[in-house]
Amino acid sequence: MKVKCKVSIGGTGKTRKAVLEIDDRELEGLTESEQIEVINRYYHEWLWGTIDAEWEAEE
Repeated sequence: MKVKCKVSIGGTGKTRKAVLEIDDRELEGLTESEQIEVINRYYHEWLWGTIDAEWEAEE
């Protein structure tokens, strides 16, 4: 299965796109909900490897 991913921070040229390939055997026999969990795992790995984000508590 191929999944198109896109993340944008709103400015020109500030969009990243990728096509993730997930082996069909990894999704075989799973319910739709379980397949979505697998796809989300791949997406989150890609997302957090693509962006640089941080946060800190403000007093």
